[in-house]
Amino acid sequence: MPLTDYEALVTEQRNPRSEGLDRMDTAEILKVINDEDKTVPYAVADVIPEIAKAVDIVVDRLKRGGQVLYVGAGTSGRLGIVDAAECPPTFGVDPETVSAIIAGGKDAIFQAVEEAEDDEALGYSDVAERVTPDYVVVGISASGVTPYVRGALRAARDAGCATVAIICTSVVDLDFEVDVVIPVVTGPEVLIGSTRMKAGTAQKLVLNMISTASMVRLGKVYDNLLVDLRVTNKKLRNRAIRIISMATGRNLNESTRLFEESGGNVKAGIVMALAGVSRETALEALEEAEGDVRRATDLAKDQSG
Repeated sequence: MPLTDYEALVTEQRNPRSEGLDRMDTAEILKVINDEDKTVPYAVADVIPEIAKAVDIVVDRLKRGGQVLYVGAGTSGRLGIVDAAECPPTFGVDPETVSAIIAGGKDAIFQAVEEAEDDEALGYSDVAERVTPDYVVVGISASGVTPYVRGALRAARDAGCATVAIICTSVVDLDFEVDVVIPVVTGPEVLIGSTRMKAGTAQKLVLNMISTASMVRLGKVYDNLLVDLRVTNKKLRNRAIRIISMATGRNLNESTRLFEESGGNVKAGIVMALAGVSRETALEALEEAEGDVRRATDLAKDQSG
């Protein structure tokens, strides 16, 4: 398929289930939108094997000190920015660990710069000037044909980066040369071509899955508790104490003491309680276990006899 043959893309086709939308009352419009949105998680479920491959690549690169870079245009770019921005406060990673760029630069976050997405050379240069071979570059494009994103992925390949593409159409004839393509085929939109809707929802779900599963694999989570959070305000301090309590079974007073004695380090506080060790021993065990609380607890128990 020629990359300019947009009519062949499922994201550009007319949806028969939303015909007559302008003649519906408010509740009927909302029901149509909701019914279409219900199909998105099933489309995501179909590509879990591909998402898993992407997660394994991200974990491998981050373990060796690499970084993740999301690249997109329009809605896709903004979704990448949202996921990247949420990683530091959620998982306690440095801002450069997961970052994002959007076609048109920062101005395009709040105001559409539509022509920027057609500049393949700009996508190439924006990525080429900031990546190293340890990066994973994730291109996000509902259509799969966005020139800016395709240029970005080409630059990533040339630089030796790992590459992932999240698209909302079939990969047939799209000549992608990336390590993993995640084709979430969400079908025609309620409004023809408005890919901020089902396609955008699908992209958000996939980005959530990639970042969250990767951080679980990297030891940022104990059981289903976020244990690598950075305590920067009163709300997060309260949350940190409750997480220690849930992880250890200690009451809130004891958990507050553990939080204080650990120097505000939630992971250390948990290991201190579960292994019955000092802050120093807990921190040493965590370092040896590469931040994994479960492994660190076992190591600390062995060290304490």
